[in-house]
Amino acid sequence: MFIRGIHLKRYLSGFDDGQPRMSAMSAFRISEARVRAVVIIFSVTGVLLLTLMAYLAQPDELALGELEGSDGRKVRTKGTVVGQYFNEHGSSIIMIVDGNASAEVFIERSSENYGTGDVISATGEVLDDGYGITITVQSDRGIDVVRRASTLNTRTDVKVAEASLLNGTIVYASSGFGSGRELEVVMEEEGRTMFIDVDLIRSDCDLRSGDIVRMEGLMYPGGRMICFGEGSVEVLSRPEPATSALLSVIEGAALSPSDLPGGKMDLKAYIRYEPSSRTIYVSDEPAGSLISIKVLLPERNPLIHMGDLVELHNTTFRWDAEQVRYTLLAESAEVISPHGPWRVDLSNLEYGVSPYEGAMVLIEGYIVREGDAVFVVDDGAKLEMRGTGEYVEGERSEVRGRIRMDPEGNAFYLEACEDVQ
Repeated sequence: MFIRGIHLKRYLSGFDDGQPRMSAMSAFRISEARVRAVVIIFSVTGVLLLTLMAYLAQPDELALGELEGSDGRKVRTKGTVVGQYFNEHGSSIIMIVDGNASAEVFIERSSENYGTGDVISATGEVLDDGYGITITVQSDRGIDVVRRASTLNTRTDVKVAEASLLNGTIVYASSGFGSGRELEVVMEEEGRTMFIDVDLIRSDCDLRSGDIVRMEGLMYPGGRMICFGEGSVEVLSRPEPATSALLSVIEGAALSPSDLPGGKMDLKAYIRYEPSSRTIYVSDEPAGSLISIKVLLPERNPLIHMGDLVELHNTTFRWDAEQVRYTLLAESAEVISPHGPWRVDLSNLEYGVSPYEGAMVLIEGYIVREGDAVFVVDDGAKLEMRGTGEYVEGERSEVRGRIRMDPEGNAFYLEACEDVQ
């Protein structure tokens, strides 16, 4: 019993024949430490994996000009807002630009307004269909406003692209709606007549020649403007639809000559060509249309010019059997709304017959001297410039004057009547 007691005591004390033995409590503590170590290792590994996944999921930072060929990639890019277009499904499309690069940002769920000139950062997936870049964003959370536009520029002589608000009169409006239209707008600025080429995108606004409009968009150096979305071009006023009276009378005469008005009447119409005598030609639109009717006046009116809206007083119809057409006889013609100078492409004036002969025009090109003659040159075409004016040879300038025909040389020339701008 004594020996057994000694062995039992040693066993209980953790020894057996002088060798250490692990107690149950010590074994439990070691197992607990191992579990904790494993848990810590798995936790750290999980955090590292999540960090790696988050890093891999981060969008690529690309400039607008670098998005071409990035179809399907998730990116973050930045640009200046041109305008915004909302549809009936609660989505919106924003056009952004950066230098010469542009893209549309499609926001699937959108209620925020982003103004012209705002600088935004968009995070989404790139769609490059070969016709343009679209960035798809799930909601407004994918849009960060970097900087809000403070004020809108009201001038055309900008050095860089600026968010602008301008008023002017439409000289030309291309047909069609939706994806893109071209407008030419004229406006007066500090006594000078300025022409603006406007690219209107995603707008179904009914626009016509002669409309006075307010335009909100980005104005670029050189007289170019981009407007995007409904409301970017607003019609402030529209010329009287009196020209439709001329159209209805002409159409009525063609359909039923017996119903032709027999009495005198007043008609409004646009001057189709620059008058050179008491005979003028009128149309129902400023830039002309399929209708062109001859009008005989008692004498030449030097105040009438091409594109002017005039009222023909005490007008009667007469059948011209020799020309097989109707002619209008008017006692007088009054200018209601003058058109002003026309911006003309130089290449259209070198040869042939021009409707601008005698009209006041604006021509842009380089001033070049050849011997004793001075020419305006642009893209291979040239036109001799006669008259006095201050100019710098070799510089690109804007010249104002009247188009004249030289019968000896059978060629047009520009009779400059103001200093070169």
